[in-house]
Formats: sequence, C-alpha cells, structure tokens
Amino acid sequence: MILINEFPDHIGDTAAGKRNLTVRFGKNAAALIYVSVNVLSWVFFVVSVKSGALSDAILYYAPIFLIGLAVNMMVIARKYRDRKKLEIICGLTIVTNLGTSLIYCLLISQGKLT
Repeated sequence: MILINEFPDHIGDTAAGKRNLTVRFGKNAAALIYVSVNVLSWVFFVVSVKSGALSDAILYYAPIFLIGLAVNMMVIARKYRDRKKLEIICGLTIVTNLGTSLIYCLLISQGKLT
C-alpha cells in the first residue's frame, strides 16, 4: 500500500497543502489504516482462493504473510518515526505487494484460483 510511502513527506505535504491520508489524519491514524488494510488483505487472499487449493495458497503465501506481519508489528510499534526503519518498512511493503501479486499469478497459472 502506497500509504506508508507518504510518511517521509508528511511535513512537506502539510506545508504544501496536500490532502493525502497522512496529512488529513496524522501519522498515527494513517498507521492504523495501514495495518488494518494489510490485515484485510490477508483475509481477502484466503477468501479469494478455492477451498481445494487453500493449502497450496497458504504454503505459497506464508513467506509474504510473515514479512507483512513483521512490517505491521514495526508500524504498530511506531518504528516509522525512525527514518532508517521507515525506509525498511517502505521497502518491505513493496516486497509484500509484489509478492502477493506474484502468488496470485502463480495460483491463476496453476488453475487454483477462480
């Protein structure tokens, strides 16, 4: 989710009058939105997979899920306040987004996703 990438620019975005979620609600609320949407994405992933292929999907998705879980824990702990840790969070968010898309493509190519 691109939301976490707005955190480094919060001060500049506020000064420029931008209206993104971090400016509108603040970093703490935006962090809560970030974590909530990530958790919902895990639920939707499981729901979107056929019940017969669920075990395969969970096996493929487990590493991505664990990375996402670690990122969520970092956000919950407000590690985004540290610039270096925020860079790690942003990078891992890209990994989870690309990884999730890759898993969907893999499941579709194997006929395990309707």
